[in-house]
Amino acid sequence: WEVESLVAAGLEPWEGLAAATWRGGQLLGEPDAGTIRDGGPADFFLVHGDPLSDPTALWRVWKVA
Repeated sequence: WEVESLVAAGLEPWEGLAAATWRGGQLLGEPDAGTIRDGGPADFFLVHGDPLSDPTALWRVWKVA
């Protein structure tokens, strides 16, 4: 919902996804939030589709790890 709302407000899908993940973490003083790095904590989910071009793909979850 957050990414879709940001796209509806005028951001590109990749910008909305960045704002909801690592850029949001930077803004909140958590620079590692929303990033993938060796040895870092992680929760992942795989989706059907490409959320960088279609933010509704985030609703089509395939696997959670």
